Amino acid sequence: MQKIEIAVFSGGRGTRSIQEAFAGVDNVRVSYLINGYDSGLSTGEVRRVIDGMLGPSDFRKALTGISQSYQTSSARDLSKLFEFRLPVALEQAQAEFAQWSTVESATGYIARLVPTLPIEKALAVADEMTRFTTHVAQHPEANFDCSDLAIGNAYFGGAYLRTGSFNSALDDAKTLFELPDSVDILNVTEGDDLWLAVTTQQPLCALRKDISLTSHLQHRLTKLCCSIGTPSMSFGTPTVSGHRSRPNSLRRSSNALRHHNRTRSH
Repeated sequence: MQKIEIAVFSGGRGTRSIQEAFAGVDNVRVSYLINGYDSGLSTGEVRRVIDGMLGPSDFRKALTGISQSYQTSSARDLSKLFEFRLPVALEQAQAEFAQWSTVESATGYIARLVPTLPIEKALAVADEMTRFTTHVAQHPEANFDCSDLAIGNAYFGGAYLRTGSFNSALDDAKTLFELPDSVDILNVTEGDDLWLAVTTQQPLCALRKDISLTSHLQHRLTKLCCSIGTPSMSFGTPTVSGHRSRPNSLRRSSNALRHHNRTRSH
């Protein structure tokens, strides 16, 4: 029987019901297409400390969601590990983050969280956690905030540092989770370092996705785009300062922009 190929444009957890419905269906192959433009919270911190890296959170969430649907013990353990977060309190987070500084200590840390995870998988994750932690230690000027950091995001950070390619890091994560042939997770780009940004009619306009728009909603939004490189607050012409931009073709984003402007005009 010929397999039915299905492509799903997905965020992190928005397609969980689809993942569960198609898990184990023999004649269907589902590819989840995800963008890496997220830059909020701990994802934004990871992107900020590693130049050129895309946001791993939605890929992590899709990976753990799909893996949980297949009900293997190894996948459940990896999913639990990838979704585990450091404490929100910074001092407590820093104390735990320091335990990732060597592969040996990171492996022990993992064993306390998921004692049933196979040792070869624990070592693979610990290696990337340590690589990421080492990178952070080598860049104190970044003042990295590790609070609420998901282990899965640290894994992607380490894998990106090792391979130099976000898509290669994603491939390694899929191999680690042993995704079945009937499912795949794909980045919608070749790995370009793009950031969601918005501009308004006011000079102070170029915003990262992780910066609240609340104080700027009194102004008409003029452009929603993806910037190449980290967007920053800028004065002067309402563009993404110092960076070229690409139109964001996501219909939902365009509709949100039109809806906001209609609301402002009323």
